[in-house]
Amino acid sequence: MKTIGKKGRRKSKGSKKEIKAKGEKNIAKKREIIKKRKNSAEKKRKNSVGERIKITLDKLYVADNGDPSYESKGELYYSFNIDDKALVTRKKDKPKKVKDKATIRLNKSKELDIGNKEAIEISGYVGDADNGFQGKDEYATASVTLEQSNNWNEGSNKLHLKDGKLDVILYYTVAHIQPDTEEYIQPDTEEYIQPGTEPITEGYEDISLAHLVTFYGYKESDKAGCYRRCQDMLASCNYASVAVTDASVVQMAKYKSAEEQVLVIQNDVEKGVQVIHDHLENEKPIMVGVDHSLGHPGNYDETTDHWIVVVGRKTDSEGTHFLFFDPQTSHKSIGTSEDNKLTVQDDYSLKGTYRGKTYTVTMVRPSIDN
Repeated sequence: MKTIGKKGRRKSKGSKKEIKAKGEKNIAKKREIIKKRKNSAEKKRKNSVGERIKITLDKLYVADNGDPSYESKGELYYSFNIDDKALVTRKKDKPKKVKDKATIRLNKSKELDIGNKEAIEISGYVGDADNGFQGKDEYATASVTLEQSNNWNEGSNKLHLKDGKLDVILYYTVAHIQPDTEEYIQPDTEEYIQPGTEPITEGYEDISLAHLVTFYGYKESDKAGCYRRCQDMLASCNYASVAVTDASVVQMAKYKSAEEQVLVIQNDVEKGVQVIHDHLENEKPIMVGVDHSLGHPGNYDETTDHWIVVVGRKTDSEGTHFLFFDPQTSHKSIGTSEDNKLTVQDDYSLKGTYRGKTYTVTMVRPSIDN
């Protein structure tokens, strides 16, 4: 039985203890409802964002290039897929020339939504275009299945491809990607980098050919002999540069005109950078031309002032750099200093500073066996 109290409110019978217990029970119910709503909202959020992973094909290690021992370099072609879609390919008509125990950098990545997947397949092949020992290419295939039950093989992994003498290992990495809606960590808890200002790095391995190249520097008897000194350096490891008119030469920068001496970056600039990468990865030094002053001493492109030899590559927080020997000096410690470097810019041009002069690479001249 309930009675009506003052102001028309109903008064509940029962002790204060019972009333308190009932109130706490109601509060607990409300908390449970709120918790369920939060869990439901979180589940919807996760489903809308989708769980994702990133697969990176890092590199190929060529234990044996498949060629006979008397042939120093094999000619490899390859292709690797993720769920039947090609991520990286080198065609047979443009094979990669590599020695035994060489590394081919791939650095190709793909992000995948795995919310509705149970498995992902990585597959591929490597072939040697030199017709092997039985009149046909040695050709190795392999595949691996990444499964949800094994946490998608998260971490660093290997895939072995072998046929006859051909023996290659694909290194790849699997990593989970955090959703974009994750809780933001305040900058004071970790080093903060303003978006858009991150250093440009390609993840290339450092390479040095300095131990293979003999330095030749300035001669009083040949004051304008930078080109000849570069050829001497290349010859010290059995190479020479192609002719300046050869189709493989890459013009990276050039004056707009004889009257208007403003450097203009050329369309093949990215190709020039890749040619240098390819040379270094195949243990070939390469000669490049640079502009450092107005005018020119009469070179073919009417832009290049000076010639240097690229002998290495280095990557750090400031980007990717090519190290060079400079025959402008007779002092070996200066001409071969590790401070002699050309940095890859956002537009793929190459720039560096040497003894107060700003170098911009104008021409890349591939090396050939001498």
